[in-house]
Amino acid sequence: MPDWFYRTVSQRVLFALSPQRARDFALGMMGGLSRLPGGKYVIDLLGHMVPDARLTVRKSGLSFWTPVGFGIGLDMLATAPKALARFGVGVIEVGPIGIAAMTLSSLDRDPKARTLIWRGQHRLSIEDAVKRLPLRRDRRVLILARLEAPDAKVFHTLIRALGPRISAISVEVAENADEPLLQVRAAVAAADGLPVIAVIPAGRPVTELAACLDMARAALDAGCAGLLIDDTALASGDRRFGPVSVVDGDQPTCGTIATVRHLRTALGVDCLILATGGIEEPADAIDATSEGA
Repeated sequence: MPDWFYRTVSQRVLFALSPQRARDFALGMMGGLSRLPGGKYVIDLLGHMVPDARLTVRKSGLSFWTPVGFGIGLDMLATAPKALARFGVGVIEVGPIGIAAMTLSSLDRDPKARTLIWRGQHRLSIEDAVKRLPLRRDRRVLILARLEAPDAKVFHTLIRALGPRISAISVEVAENADEPLLQVRAAVAAADGLPVIAVIPAGRPVTELAACLDMARAALDAGCAGLLIDDTALASGDRRFGPVSVVDGDQPTCGTIATVRHLRTALGVDCLILATGGIEEPADAIDATSEGA
């Protein structure tokens, strides 16, 4: 919608609702419109967001329509993937997705800090994901599915069901576990040709960047097609979407862009590096891509 309409009308209406109701209403409206005959063309008409072909980026066997995408948290329930795919992006990450749904979560809003926080655990069931995600032949935008599974057998079940609907899968590195790459290796073993992206958290103290690089190299050696630097996860298990904090206690921390810069310098130009978290404005996206995302 036009920015003047959002600022003067829609924003006031949505902010009068609870964060979760506002989110469900907005995504529900867009998702419903995209499913109507001709609805996607109405979105194109209102948004004028079809990207120039010169923005296409190709890395690790994947072709991104543009170098900018929507990260995890925007549409966790996969309510409006067809609508969001008309927003001029190259990739949309959905999930987490697992065998069974988990909805022990709530959404809080802090307007002054321009921040949303998902509190608690959330997971989309494989059954709902299959119903809501369009087939790959219906779109140009890549769908990146963040999967949660305990072993290769369950990963195989998820990937077999989602395969015709997704372009790649992302799996979180469990940094505090005895075997941080256990799930990553299980996903690679079950991937059946789909690229696997290792999710590595940002927001760590500057002094730990060397350990971050070691983890990234280990993930690539395990067969991952690339890396996703995620600055949304908190130690509590919640997810925070908003400006990046650069201080953790008394220690300066490295957010998304600083982590991308460090990894790109060490890993070279050919490695696929995606980034999510702390990117609010077009200038943030430009900074992230110029540093190697």
